[in-house]
Amino acid sequence: MSAETDEDFTAKIRMTKSEWDRFDKATRSVHGEAGRPPRSRVIRDLMRWYMREPGAKQPERPEVGPWSDPSSGSPAK
Repeated sequence: MSAETDEDFTAKIRMTKSEWDRFDKATRSVHGEAGRPPRSRVIRDLMRWYMREPGAKQPERPEVGPWSDPSSGSPAK
């Protein structure tokens, strides 16, 4: 197995399953349903904007929807 490079580094973050599922629905509402979920792209865009990288833009935020209510997700296990 090869060592990870800067281009393919995988990080783990902690959150509830319901947060991850709601985030998936929210990102798909803005970026479409087809193909792979856009969650990673939105997280990377947020990080670049947060660090004030030149040219980075704040990710588009979805309108209010079912993902806006924490009680609408599946309960964390």
